[in-house]
Amino acid sequence: MVGRRRGRSACGADRSRGDIGFLAGLAVAPGHRGRGLGAALTAGMTRALFARYDHVALGVYPVNVGAIRLYRRLGFTGTAPRVTVRLG
Repeated sequence: MVGRRRGRSACGADRSRGDIGFLAGLAVAPGHRGRGLGAALTAGMTRALFARYDHVALGVYPVNVGAIRLYRRLGFTGTAPRVTVRLG
């Protein structure tokens, strides 16, 4: 996790399962976007997971085109459709 002394500017979590490293909860605070924090966070976490796993994956909502562009630029290529269900 990357952060500042008072509050977080960016965060992410390792949600790996089985033989796939999985990044989750990648986020950059709105006031800190456009400074490369998302790219640095994603690249750093991806490198750390590749040290332990042969494959690394993450999830992204289809409407988040900025994140999709970033992930493709960082080398994420494949896609698998996922469905999100809101309960309650």
